[in-house]
Amino acid sequence: MSDARSDILQLAREMAESGLYRGWRSIEGRLRADGLPRVRKALDDDVRRELDQRCQTLRAPR
Repeated sequence: MSDARSDILQLAREMAESGLYRGWRSIEGRLRADGLPRVRKALDDDVRRELDQRCQTLRAPR
């Protein structure tokens, strides 16, 4: 895995863990807005599912 992809995945996972995002689409949008145009390529289907799951788990009412 390239360093750039690894960095993007780490950021995306941290964002998902923050509980501030609804899913991978909102995370991708934020990262792209922050100047990371290769985000879409880095987030494959498995990662997208993982991010959605993390976001949903942390946003669920307790």
